[in-house]
Amino acid sequence: MGIKNSKMKKIISVIAIVVSCTSFTTFQNNVYVCKGPYSKVFHKSDHCRGLSHCSTEIYSISIKEAEQMGRRPCRIDY
Repeated sequence: MGIKNSKMKKIISVIAIVVSCTSFTTFQNNVYVCKGPYSKVFHKSDHCRGLSHCSTEIYSISIKEAEQMGRRPCRIDY
């Protein structure tokens, strides 16, 4: 039974590592955009000074969504 427990611990460890890496990657793929009508860029951080002029809401979306909206990366934080 010692071998089964050892294998099970290894499997659980690998699963835990994969899950934590997957959630970190998902978090890294989100960017911030201003809902303003003239907004054309996306930002790495919601604290980017490029967002300081946003007069509407700031929201988080995926990079893919931002690119589909025709947004480009912010020159300040990219």
